[in-house]
Amino acid sequence: MKRVILLLLVMVLIPMVSAEISLEQPDSLYNFGDELNMDIIVRASSPSEGFLITNIFCGNSSYEIFRSYLSLDPEEEFNEEVNFVFGNSLNLLDQDECYVKATFDYEEVESQRFQVSRRIAMGVSSAKRIFEPGERVNLDGTATKINGEPVNGIVDVEISPTNLTLPFIVRDGNFAANFTIPEDISGALRIHFFSYEEDRNGVLTNKGTFDLEVSVRQTLKSIELEVQEGDIIPGKDISIKAKMLDQAGLEMVGDLSLNIIDPDRNSYSQNVIKAGEEFIFETETGFQPGYWKIEVSVGETVTNKLIYLEEINDLVFKLANGTLFVTNIGNVAYSGPIEVTVGSENIVKQIEVGPGETASYRLSAPDGNYQVEVKKSGEEFSLGTTPLTGRVIGVGGGGFDFVWGNNLAIWIFLVFMLALAILMVHYRKGIAKEMALLRRAKKKSVPGNSLVSSGHKVEAGFLVLDIDNNSEILSNIIQRAKSYKAGVSYDGTHRIMLFAPHLTNEKDNSTLTVKVAKEIEDIINIYNMKHSNQINYSIGAGLGEIIAEKKEGKLKFVSVGNIMSSTKRLATEAKNEILISGKLKEKITGTEFKLGKSKVEGVWKVEGVRRERETHKKFIRDFLDKN
Repeated sequence: MKRVILLLLVMVLIPMVSAEISLEQPDSLYNFGDELNMDIIVRASSPSEGFLITNIFCGNSSYEIFRSYLSLDPEEEFNEEVNFVFGNSLNLLDQDECYVKATFDYEEVESQRFQVSRRIAMGVSSAKRIFEPGERVNLDGTATKINGEPVNGIVDVEISPTNLTLPFIVRDGNFAANFTIPEDISGALRIHFFSYEEDRNGVLTNKGTFDLEVSVRQTLKSIELEVQEGDIIPGKDISIKAKMLDQAGLEMVGDLSLNIIDPDRNSYSQNVIKAGEEFIFETETGFQPGYWKIEVSVGETVTNKLIYLEEINDLVFKLANGTLFVTNIGNVAYSGPIEVTVGSENIVKQIEVGPGETASYRLSAPDGNYQVEVKKSGEEFSLGTTPLTGRVIGVGGGGFDFVWGNNLAIWIFLVFMLALAILMVHYRKGIAKEMALLRRAKKKSVPGNSLVSSGHKVEAGFLVLDIDNNSEILSNIIQRAKSYKAGVSYDGTHRIMLFAPHLTNEKDNSTLTVKVAKEIEDIINIYNMKHSNQINYSIGAGLGEIIAEKKEGKLKFVSVGNIMSSTKRLATEAKNEILISGKLKEKITGTEFKLGKSKVEGVWKVEGVRRERETHKKFIRDFLDKN
């Protein structure tokens, strides 16, 4: 009994092996699309039969790759090569760990672990890392699967921040990519490479990426200038800011040259400013009115803006030692009346004071203390009380920065010396004649006999021309203007033409002013049609009042109001055109001239002549024949 039990125990402990299974070991790495080739050998040690089943396990998934029914005699051997492709249909995850397991007649065996991946390793080389806008970029790259095999597929090159994506062929693991950097890109440029392979159905199998960053050098393309808008009152600060913009419209860091140019095209100040930082231009009340140019530049890149400094017509009054001092603290000449009240008597005095000048006027009145007030343009100025002497209340002539003071002895001495000189010269000519001469001498010595008091107020046409310097054209233009009896003068780059009744013998010169402006424009346009070097011009025309007097064949005049500066302003606004004031437009409406609105409110432009009169046609024909 004991022997039977022992025999049964030995039979249980000794495994009963009927067959042996051998597997060829796989590689350690596979890419999608690779084929697994494995030999399976089954050798029977005793009669064996059943299914030989082979499975592949990846992660939590398993796939049967071989099944065959075997019936083997002792020492009989079965040998089979198993082929398996890692395709997309298996739904394997990237880099899953896998193994193969074979079973037969209660016998099983597992292979070593291996990995299945979609990964492609990439490398890209570039000869340089800093490029110019518009430069050609050439890049060489490699693409190798994780199993060490070269890639044969496609690489997409995506260039950021552009939306440009370019495909290139990868052959035997190598590729060459090239593209041109856009002209409007600057700074960091990110180049993203995406390499991939596809199966026969066009489904992606393996993939890899690589990123390369290069830099595109900034190139100055423009300057953005920010200046206070609208008309500016002199004495106010003006904020100026300039930005340097590259080819992508991004701000650059650097210095700019700032040049501030006055209305006469003279450089007032030059500074170096930082891009993007505010610069304050401090104006003064005495600054010349008109268009000032704010110009900033870096090398040959220049931009500018015009600002208009308004006219300031302002006077300051001061009373000292019986003398009224009038100082012009504005930026234009003051010509007009002021009302001086001495005690209870009002005296209107016509005065002329240039910018920054001081005129003095001697006050006189019967001996006593008097309250003095001055009125100008509705404003009243109380100057206090001062002692005065004299026979009658009066305001003497204007002198500039020279005052005798309130010294009666000096005045008596001067009168005595004058009378003595006259008596010595004319002693023998009789008392009556001497008295007449004294009266005439006194009359001549009375100050205030200026153009304003002796001239006549008339309406005149003003024409201001601003043109490129061309002696031939200028000579023709001046000659043409003078043929219409225009007065011609120069103010910086401006050619000023005056059409006044004293010169043209015409009471209304509005039509004549525009006619001459149109003929000047025709002269320039005809020249431009026949020559390659084009001439730029600006013409402004206006109508206003002047106080004029003609002596010895020469006209002396003073403009009333701001007609001169406003006409200059029209010429500055004009760009190869004729601009006229609203007042002049009203006068010539209904004539042969075609008028249109300009971009400036209240200003009109001359667009042509409605009907070409014979005289105008003849003028054009003659000028063409001569030139």
